[in-house]
Amino acid sequence: MMEHRRSSKRKCEWMLFAATVLSAFTLAQCIPMNRTFTTDVLTLNQLKSSFQSSVGALSSWKGSHPCAAGPAKWRGIGCLNDLKKRIAYVAKIDLRGLGLQGTIPRAIGNFKNLRSLDLSNNSLSGKLPLEMAKMMSLKTLILDNNQFTGNVRGLIGIPNLKILSLANNQLFGRLRDVLLDLVMLEHVVLSRNNFKGALPRTIHLRNLKVFDLSHNQLFGNLPFGLRRSKQLQKLDLSFNNFTGVIPPIWGSLKSLQQLFLNDNLLNGSLPKALADCSSLVTLELQNNRLSGPVPPRFANLPKLKELFLMNNNFSGMMGKAYVDHGILFRINGNRHLCVDLDSNGRCDPDNQSNPNAPGKPNLPSTPTEPAQPPPSQGQGGEGQGEGNTPRGEVGGAGEAGGEAGGGAGAAAAVCAAGQAESCECADGQTGEKKCLDDGTGYGECVCAAAAPPPSGGSSSWKWLIALLVLVLIALLAVAGYWAVKSGFIGKSKGAGWEYVGRVKAFPDMKAYRSHAYDPDDLDGYGVPAFDSLPKHPSDGAAAAAKPGAAKLTLTRFSLEELQLATNNFNVENVISTDGVCRTLSGVLPSGLYVAVKEMDPLAHESPDAFVAAAEMFSGVRCPQLVEVLGVCADRNSGGRRHHLLVYELVPNGSLDMHLHDLEPGTLPLDWTTRMCICLDVGKGLAYLHSLHPQLMHEGLQATCVVLDDHFHAKLADYCLPTLAANSSGGSAAARTSALTHSVNMAVAAGTAAPELAWASEMTPRVDVYAFGVLLLQLITGRRPVDNTRPPNEQSLVHWAKSRLSQRSLVEAMVDEKLHGSISTAALYQVAMLASQCIHSDPEARPTMAQAVEMLAKVQNLPLDSASSRQTVAYHKGPATYNKNV
Repeated sequence: MMEHRRSSKRKCEWMLFAATVLSAFTLAQCIPMNRTFTTDVLTLNQLKSSFQSSVGALSSWKGSHPCAAGPAKWRGIGCLNDLKKRIAYVAKIDLRGLGLQGTIPRAIGNFKNLRSLDLSNNSLSGKLPLEMAKMMSLKTLILDNNQFTGNVRGLIGIPNLKILSLANNQLFGRLRDVLLDLVMLEHVVLSRNNFKGALPRTIHLRNLKVFDLSHNQLFGNLPFGLRRSKQLQKLDLSFNNFTGVIPPIWGSLKSLQQLFLNDNLLNGSLPKALADCSSLVTLELQNNRLSGPVPPRFANLPKLKELFLMNNNFSGMMGKAYVDHGILFRINGNRHLCVDLDSNGRCDPDNQSNPNAPGKPNLPSTPTEPAQPPPSQGQGGEGQGEGNTPRGEVGGAGEAGGEAGGGAGAAAAVCAAGQAESCECADGQTGEKKCLDDGTGYGECVCAAAAPPPSGGSSSWKWLIALLVLVLIALLAVAGYWAVKSGFIGKSKGAGWEYVGRVKAFPDMKAYRSHAYDPDDLDGYGVPAFDSLPKHPSDGAAAAAKPGAAKLTLTRFSLEELQLATNNFNVENVISTDGVCRTLSGVLPSGLYVAVKEMDPLAHESPDAFVAAAEMFSGVRCPQLVEVLGVCADRNSGGRRHHLLVYELVPNGSLDMHLHDLEPGTLPLDWTTRMCICLDVGKGLAYLHSLHPQLMHEGLQATCVVLDDHFHAKLADYCLPTLAANSSGGSAAARTSALTHSVNMAVAAGTAAPELAWASEMTPRVDVYAFGVLLLQLITGRRPVDNTRPPNEQSLVHWAKSRLSQRSLVEAMVDEKLHGSISTAALYQVAMLASQCIHSDPEARPTMAQAVEMLAKVQNLPLDSASSRQTVAYHKGPATYNKNV
C-alpha cells in the first residue's frame, strides 16, 4: 500500500514539473524580445544605405529593433527568436517589387542566421559579392528581374542553399563549379542570362525538382548525370547551343512533367526510352536537328498534352492515337513527317497538327515566358515577416510524382545498352546488375539478389579461426617490438624524414619536387634510371620504386585530420573540379602542403574496398607522377561517406591553365619549357606502362598535368578508373563501368582514341593517342575541342591531321605566342611524333618509351633564337594556388 502511494506521488511530481516547464515555455513565447542582434541591425542599415527608392519603400527602417512587434516593425523583415538569450535574429528579407536601385553591399555576409533573401523585381545592379558565401544558413535566394552582372562564384560554399533563382539578369561565366558545389539545390532558375560553357556531365543534385537554364549561351552535350535527380519535375534547357543526342537514360525520370529542349543544335533520334517518363505533360523539341521516326510509345503517355516537334528532320508517320488522345502537337517543318488521320497507312503531308486537340493546356511557366521565381519561404520567421504569394509552382504530380520516381533504393527502369552502372538497385539486391538490350539501343535494368551468406560451418572451424587470429596478433606484437628497437618507427633524422603521428613529413619537399634529370639518364623503360631517384628513408620504399617490387602501405588519414588541413573543406581551398570530384589544398600539422581529392563514394563498393584498392598507389614512385601520400574513407557526423585521396601539392597550377587561362600579367610558356613538359609527361606515362601489372593513366588531358615552381611537369589523377573498378570488386561489370566512364570523359575532353568506340578494355595505345593530342596543344595553343571556332576547326585532331604532312602548314599552325623562340627542326620532329601518336591504327602508334627517346633527342636541338626554360614562378606559394580553378 505504501509503495503504491509513493509511486502515485512520483507521478504527480513529474506531471507538475512538466506543466511548469510547458507554462514557462509558453510564457516566453508571448513575451517580446528585448533587442535585435546588433550585427544584424548594422548590416540592415548598410543595406538601406546601398539601396535607393524613389517612393520611400524603406522608410519604416528606423530605430534599433527591426523585429519589434506592431508599427515599429521594419518592412520585409522576418525574425527568429532566441528565447534563452532574449535576442531576435534576422531570418528573412523580402524586398521584392519595391523599385529599389543600387548594389548589394559586401556586408551581406554578416547575416549568419538569414534563411531567405528575396530582392526580385527591382532595378538592383553590380556584382554579387563573394561574401555571400558566408551566409551559411541561407536556404532561399531569389534575385530575379534585376540588372546584376558578373559571375556567380560568390555563391560557392553556401552549404544549405535549396532555392536559387537568378533569372533575367546579366550574369555570365561558367556554371560548372556552382552546380558541383551546391549539392542541396532543389529549385534552380538561371534563365535569361549570359552563362557560357559546358555543363558537368555528372550533376549530383538528387533533390532537384526544377532546373531552368534556358535563354543562355551554354554548349556541349546534355548532362547525362541528371538521371540521378529522381524528383525532377521541370527541365528547361531551351534556347542554348547544346549539341549531341538526348540521353536515353533520362527515361528513368518518372516525375518529369515538363521537358523543354527546343532551339538548340541537338541531333540523333528521339529516344524510345524517353516515353518511360510516365508523368510527362509537355515535350518541346522544336528547332533542332533531330531525325528519324517519332516512336509510337509517346502517344500512350497518360498525361501528355503537348508535343512540339517543328523544324527538325523527323520522318515517317505518326499514328491516329496522337489525335484520339487529344494531344496538342505541332510537326510543321519536318518534310518527311505526317499524321495518319484515318489509320489506313497513308497520310497527307499537310497534316501538321491535331485538329481534335483541346488547345494549349494551362501549364505553368512555359519556356517562351520570362522565368518565374519559386515561392519565397521564410525559414523560422513565420508570422513575423511579410506574407508571400507562391509563384511559378510546377503543377501536376508534385510531391507524389517524386515518390513515384523512386528514391535511392528504387531501380531505374531503363538503361542505355551495355551501361548497367546506370541501374540503381534496392538494398537487398547487391548482386550483379545487368542491362538487357531489346535491340533498340536501350534495355531494362535487372538487379540480381545478393548472394546468401555462407553457412556457419562446424564449431571446429571457429576454433581454428580464433587460433589463427591469436597467432597473427602475437606476430604483429613481435614485429612492432622489433621495429621500435631497430629505429624504423619514431624519428630517423639521418634520412631527413620525420614522422608526426600518422602523417609523413619531408622537410625539403621543394628540393624533392624540383629534382632535375638529364634527358639521357634513361633506363630500358625510357624513364629516369631508378638509381638516380631521391632515396626514400627505408629500403622497402626504395625497392618499391622498381616495377614488381613489394608494395608499401599508404597512410590512413582520419576525416578529422583532413577537415583540419583544409579548413573544413572550405571553398577557398578548392584547386579544381571535374565532372564528379573536387580537389582542395591543405596543410597537415607537420607543415606539409597536400592536395586532397574528393572521390565519388557511389563509385566504390565500400570504404574498406576503396582503401584496399588504393593500395596500388603505394608502390608507384616516379618524379613525373604526383605522389599519393595517403587515403581516407570515413563518415562525417551526418553519416555521409567521404572517400579521399591525399596527394603531394604541386604549387604552380595545371598546364591547361598556363595554355588557355593565363592570368593578366603572366608570361606564356616558351618553346623550351613546352618541350621539357612534353618530356616529363612522356616519362610519367612510360613509367606507368612499364609496371607489372601494367598501369595506364586512363584520362590524360592538359588539366591532369601540373607544374611545380621550376615548371617541371607531373601527372595527376592517374589510374582513377582502375581504382573505381578494383574497389567495386573487379568484376567484368565494374571494369565495363570504369571503361564507359573513361570513354565518356575522353570524348568530352576531345582526347578519345578512335578504337574506344568498340574496345572492350583500355590499352597503353590509348594513352599514346591522348599524348599526341597534348603535343598538338603545346604546338598550337588550341584546345582539343573549341566550339567557338568554325565547324571544320572545332576538333583539334581533325583540323591538324591534314596539315601535319606539309612543313609550310606546320609552321602556320604554331601558337602565335611562340614565334621567335622556336627550333624549327625540333618543331617538325615533334609534329611528326604527334602525327604518329594520333594515328587511327593503334598498332601504328609508337610506344611511350619510343616517344620519350625521340623527345629526348629533340630537346637537344638548337633554337632559332635564344630561349631557356622558364624559372619564374607565377605564384608565390600554395596560398594562392587555390585560385587556379
